[in-house]
Amino acid sequence: MVPRSSGVSVRLVEQRVLLDLDYWPVQAAELFLQEMMSGRELLVEVRGSAKGASLDGVDLDGMLDLARIGTCKLLLIREQALDQRVS
Repeated sequence: MVPRSSGVSVRLVEQRVLLDLDYWPVQAAELFLQEMMSGRELLVEVRGSAKGASLDGVDLDGMLDLARIGTCKLLLIREQALDQRVS
């Protein structure tokens, strides 16, 4: 089986951490983080930028946790769809 990967964006908007599945414009975010994980739930890529905002390790951990949750859900949905296609 081919290893799978998936990724999401997480944004800090008005002091709220939001999982971005709709790909809002980056301009709406004070801080923008992209994360990609392998099918084994290992980080493959993390990158981000801030626009006038700063964050500490706790904020970063929270953003990465939310990104991991979203990415794991996407990986699960993809696996289920592929299993149905093969059946």
